[in-house]
Amino acid sequence: MTTLIVDDNTVFLRLFRFYAEDFPELNFKYFLSAVEILDFLKNSDNENIELIVSDIRMPIMSGIELSRIVKINYPHIPVMLITGLEIDYLTNEDLQTAIRVLSKDIGIEGIISQIIEYLK
Repeated sequence: MTTLIVDDNTVFLRLFRFYAEDFPELNFKYFLSAVEILDFLKNSDNENIELIVSDIRMPIMSGIELSRIVKINYPHIPVMLITGLEIDYLTNEDLQTAIRVLSKDIGIEGIISQIIEYLK
């Protein structure tokens, strides 16, 4: 099973990969945009995808837009949203497509812990 991580911030992705090495039981694939994820889902056997973790604020397509598309086209894949911004600006409608919304303030280890907790 695989968890897809998408964030347009390359530094965040590099750090995430570094911390993820401590969890060899988890399988992650990394993407720089929501469009890349959608292309991957369209062209792969997405039955093995257990979770998508997406940054909210990204160019071209936000994590919220991604989560709406995933919910419609791939309802078996849950989406967890992460953000470095305040969560207060999100509406209830924005939050309905995600299983969780996490602040990046909890750190990468905290995000990985939340992923592990959810996957149990």
